[in-house]
Amino acid sequence: MLWEGTYPPEDKCCGAVRHASALQLRDVGVATELLDNVVLVLGELVANAIRHAHTEFTAGVDAAPTWLRVEVFDTGSLPPVLVRRGADATSGRGLHIVSGLCAEWGWHATARDGRNGKTVWAEFTRDEDAELRA
Repeated sequence: MLWEGTYPPEDKCCGAVRHASALQLRDVGVATELLDNVVLVLGELVANAIRHAHTEFTAGVDAAPTWLRVEVFDTGSLPPVLVRRGADATSGRGLHIVSGLCAEWGWHATARDGRNGKTVWAEFTRDEDAELRA
C-alpha cells in the first residue's frame, strides 16, 4: 500500500484523507487530471463510510505502473448500494460519481485487525495517466 491512514467518523476527516492521498499520488507522478479523479472518488468513499457506517475507517491508496486503487475499510455491516435518485435529490449520487470516474469499483466483506467489516474499493487505469503526461 502506497499510503494508508485510520480516522474517526468525522466529516473533517474527509478533507484530511483527500489531502494526504493527493500528496502521495503527486509523489509518484500521477498526472493532475487523473489525480483529481482518484482523490474525488476516495473522498466519496470516505464520505459514505462516515455517513453510513459511523465507525472508525481506514483509507488507502495503492499504485502500480498500470493502475491505481483506493480502498476504504469500515466496520459497518451494510454494503454500498448504487441507487437511483431524482433530478432534485440533494444526496445519494456519490456512488454514481465513483462509477463514472473509475474503471471498476466494488466491495467485499473483510476482517482486519480482529474486526469484521467491509472494504469498498475503486480502481483506475494509468493508460490515460501516461497520455496526460505526454
